[in-house]
Amino acid sequence: MTCECHQINWMARVQNPDKKYRMVDGSPYVEGVGCQDKVNLGKMDYHTYLTVCKYMPEEGSLFPEEVLQGLISDMSENPATIRPAPVPESTLHNTPPICQQVLGWYGHTEEEAEAAASAVIDSYINSRQ
Repeated sequence: MTCECHQINWMARVQNPDKKYRMVDGSPYVEGVGCQDKVNLGKMDYHTYLTVCKYMPEEGSLFPEEVLQGLISDMSENPATIRPAPVPESTLHNTPPICQQVLGWYGHTEEEAEAAASAVIDSYINSRQ
C-alpha cells in the first residue's frame, strides 16, 4: 500500500473560508484517498500508516505547517467540535498493543479516555515495582 496523500490540496483548508480540503485538480475532497482516511475506514492498518504516510501532521513530513497550525488553533478554540472517528477493529491488525488501546479510546468522552489512560499508567507503574 502506498501514500496517495499527494493527491490532496492540503492548503485548500487555509485558503478557503469553508476550511475544507480539495483535491489537487480542484475537485471536492474524496474520502478514502488520504492515509488517515484509509485507517479510519479500515483499509490500512496503523503500522502501515506509520510506515508509508508522507503527510502525517508532524515535523519533517510533507503536511503543510500552516495547515497543522490552523488545525491546532481550531481545536484550542472549540475542542468539542473536533473528535476523531471511531477506528474499526480491522485497523488494529499489526498495531502495537499500546496503540490499540489509544485507538480504542476514540469516540469516548475525555473523562473516559483519561480514566483509561490513568489505569494503563498505574498498571505500568505497579508492574515496575
